[in-house]
Amino acid sequence: MLFDVPFLPDDDYIRFLTRQRKHLNSVYFSLNRPEIKDARYRLKMMNPDDLIPALRSIPGVPKFALLNSRVHPPGDYLDPEKVERAADTLRRFKESDVLDGIAFADAYFLKALSEVAPASVQGLQAVPSINFMIDTPDKLHAVLDCISSAAPFRLPEKVFLDRSLNRNWKSLEKVVQWCRREEPQLKIGLLVNEGCLYQCPFKPAHDCLIACSHMDMHVDTFSINQAFGCIQILRKSPAEIFRSPFIRPEDVARYADLVDVLKICGRTLGAVFLARALQAYIDRAYHGNLLDLLDASNWMADEVYLANDQLPQDFIERMTGCSKDCRQCDACRELQNACMHPVEAGFKDLRQGGAG
Repeated sequence: MLFDVPFLPDDDYIRFLTRQRKHLNSVYFSLNRPEIKDARYRLKMMNPDDLIPALRSIPGVPKFALLNSRVHPPGDYLDPEKVERAADTLRRFKESDVLDGIAFADAYFLKALSEVAPASVQGLQAVPSINFMIDTPDKLHAVLDCISSAAPFRLPEKVFLDRSLNRNWKSLEKVVQWCRREEPQLKIGLLVNEGCLYQCPFKPAHDCLIACSHMDMHVDTFSINQAFGCIQILRKSPAEIFRSPFIRPEDVARYADLVDVLKICGRTLGAVFLARALQAYIDRAYHGNLLDLLDASNWMADEVYLANDQLPQDFIERMTGCSKDCRQCDACRELQNACMHPVEAGFKDLRQGGAG
């Protein structure tokens, strides 16, 4: 099983990725440029002159730039100058041999790039973001058709299925079987450590709010989630985390016959978090607070200790057999009582490793 992992231009993390190169399918990265919008807040700007040499330091690993903002400023689509500016940035990375493709979530902008600046994007793979939420053969077929219409982009060599399939064996097998039969060249991947709510009802609005932050609007999704969203829900009922379709490191082997690639997320949490998560999934074991491996719910690790070692050996069987009818079931609350306890103030567990 190979991994797709975020790339950060951190020297210790790069050395870690170099040591683990045999486990990598590819890396993905933010360009941190105003002309390239992605699905996270832009914490800083980055000069290509700094990022390109960093990417070159892990040769032989395919590299994908993130253009996965849910939407772009409406005027950008029909402004050739703005589209060309984004395409020129991609061209520079492609010509520097540090770009194999893009991950995209906005089909309008993909089409604009393909028609306004075809020479700049020639030959780049267009990988659909996991936020297309591909969970049926029909949906996958439609997305691939869209990419086909955006030549000179190439069809992707991999596709990530929606996280809702992670614990739905029947639906997962149906999509995978269709892929193996109809698109045998495609590698199939799953996202393992997002840790968001099951079928999160806030996600479409959350993604759009982040897109708004790239349009010079002030957006504070953390406060909104504290007041009304996932943080409020998980603070009131920490047992909800068990419904989240994460895959534990210990359960990776259960997916080996179905998928080819596992995707690790959490690039905004930094190099130490990413190295810890990747190492745990390579080792297929983690001895610590499971919340220290999860992206969207990582904030909980400051408040709750979820003892991964104390989860039952048949955890994945229980979760994949779950009816999702919590009003008729106490299984998650029983897991909470057995495996979770509050973190004492000032005593967060920092024992698990870094990126060095």
